[in-house]
Amino acid sequence: PAFAVEDAAVARLLDTVADGYLDPADAFRVLDLYGIPLARWRQVPTREEALAAAGEIGYPVVLKAVAPDLVHKSEAGAVQVDLRNAAELAQALDRMTASVAAAGHAVDGWLVQEMARGGHEVIFGITTDPRFGPLLMFGLGGKYVEVFQDVRFGVPPL
Repeated sequence: PAFAVEDAAVARLLDTVADGYLDPADAFRVLDLYGIPLARWRQVPTREEALAAAGEIGYPVVLKAVAPDLVHKSEAGAVQVDLRNAAELAQALDRMTASVAAAGHAVDGWLVQEMARGGHEVIFGITTDPRFGPLLMFGLGGKYVEVFQDVRFGVPPL
């Protein structure tokens, strides 16, 4: 089915991307511009704002550290799911700050998102191949994405 896409808004947003890194907030904005629904979320710079965001979203929440150079967040202890109250969130913030620092990275902010139940975790990406041009990637997501390697690449449109 056809759907309206705000191409100019997407292009403006992508033009601001440095070094090919799209932070979670910008990635979610792109998905929103394409009409893809997401669990409620907020990206914030501080611990205090993370606690406030969770209060606005409502518990339980997922917390992720925002660190552009940290690719494998789960392995660095930078993802915590099913946080049910402010005390659990505060403890997770402390643990994540320490574990991300121990992994040699700095936390630039926090992504707080409504906890979604059921469904499947997927990975989606795009890259440019010198021979074929743009390629879309889609597959099984989550912390085992590289273990199972259940992803496929295709030339758009799919």
